[in-house]
Amino acid sequence: MERNENDAVIQIQADVRFPRVEVNVEEFPVFVYGPGTTGIATKCAPLDEQARGCNWGDYRSHLLSYTTQGYITIIANWQGFDDPDRTHPYFVAELEGRVMLDAARAVYDFFEHPPSDDILARPSPAIFLGGYSQGGHGAF
Repeated sequence: MERNENDAVIQIQADVRFPRVEVNVEEFPVFVYGPGTTGIATKCAPLDEQARGCNWGDYRSHLLSYTTQGYITIIANWQGFDDPDRTHPYFVAELEGRVMLDAARAVYDFFEHPPSDDILARPSPAIFLGGYSQGGHGAF
């Protein structure tokens, strides 16, 4: 559950990727990635890159490469990108930290009750945060 600067509950979009395991349940470390920012308007949301034909950070491909190496990855839009009535609050450490930590929690929540019985990957206790530009600021 994400909260904004007024402590109101909000929702943000995230993309989680995980290794496909076919035989036994396996645990994988979690990588929470904070994207860089190319603007503060809703149309600049990192997870809308491919839908808009833009490729500023190529975040989905970048994180897919980590997934193929045995990591569960998640990237979330920063606050404000999923709300057409406001702009993204740029470089606000407290809000960035909330997004990063809540994204990590979302991974564990997702795998606690996976939507399908054939999802055998599980998050290990090992977790790390990283990112580019604003994402590095959020991870810090």
